[in-house]
Amino acid sequence: MAGKNKDTEKSQKIKEDKKIKEGKKSKGQNKKEEAKARLSNAKNEEKKVKKTAKGKNKDDEEDKEEKKKRKKDTAAPKKVMNAYMFFQSSVRDSVVKDNPGLKMGDYAKIMGKMWSEMTDQKKRKYDKMNEADKKR
Repeated sequence: MAGKNKDTEKSQKIKEDKKIKEGKKSKGQNKKEEAKARLSNAKNEEKKVKKTAKGKNKDDEEDKEEKKKRKKDTAAPKKVMNAYMFFQSSVRDSVVKDNPGLKMGDYAKIMGKMWSEMTDQKKRKYDKMNEADKKR
C-alpha cells in the first residue's frame, strides 16, 4: 500500500508540473497571485488619491516646501563667538605667514595645538572677549 501512495503522489506532481508548463496553475498558486494582485491594486489606488491636479504627489510638494532655504536676515545679530574663535581670529594671519602653502585644515590643526598648549592665564584674555560678546 505504501508503494501505491508514492506512485499517486508522483503522478500528482507530474500532472502539476505539466499544468504549470502549459500555463495552468494549481489552486494554491492562483490564490497567491490573486493576493499579490489585490495588494498592488490597493497600493496603486492610494497613489492615485494622493495625486493633485498637476499630476504630482502631495507628499512631494510638501517635501519641496520644507527643503526650500529661508532667506537670511542680514540685519539679524550674529551668533556669539567663543574664546577659541577670538583666539583663532587673532592668530590666523601669523600662522598663515609662518606656514605658507598649507591647506585650511592644517592651519586649524596648528591653531588647535597652540590653543591646547596655552595656559589658563593667557586664555583669560579671550574669555573676557567672549563675555563681552555675550552681552551685546
